[in-house]
Amino acid sequence: MPIRRIKDFSGLVSRSILRSSRRPHYWHVFLWRDKEALIAGTKDMEDGKAIGCHCPSSTIMDVESGELYPSPKRGEVHFIVGRWNEEIVAHELQHAILHRLRTMLPSYKEILGQDDINAEEEICYEFGRWFASTWKWLWENDPSSKWKRVES
Repeated sequence: MPIRRIKDFSGLVSRSILRSSRRPHYWHVFLWRDKEALIAGTKDMEDGKAIGCHCPSSTIMDVESGELYPSPKRGEVHFIVGRWNEEIVAHELQHAILHRLRTMLPSYKEILGQDDINAEEEICYEFGRWFASTWKWLWENDPSSKWKRVES
């Protein structure tokens, strides 16, 4: 699902940035008041079962060479107040990491081929940083009762 460039921020509770170790790349992270606000802040999001999502950014093409480059903003990750837990946060961030592997270095080929253990470490540390910072940010910014966030 692509990024909605012009958003309705009326239902936005908080916004954060996840920075990649490969500057200047980053992801925006949004916390929405409810599902309706999340749908209004994303493009092509249906009113289905999803209570979070990842929206990847497209690449930029050099007009002269035709070469594709990742834009600095690599995507967005969206959550709903009171509707996230460890699994949902890890799930959506995994989508972001997979998009990173498809469009940036180190590539998935370097990691899957075990050509470079340092490439694997870079990705694993990045996911760990993203999860820790997103988890902390959600706990600090979600106004709902903390007990409601624990789901079975």
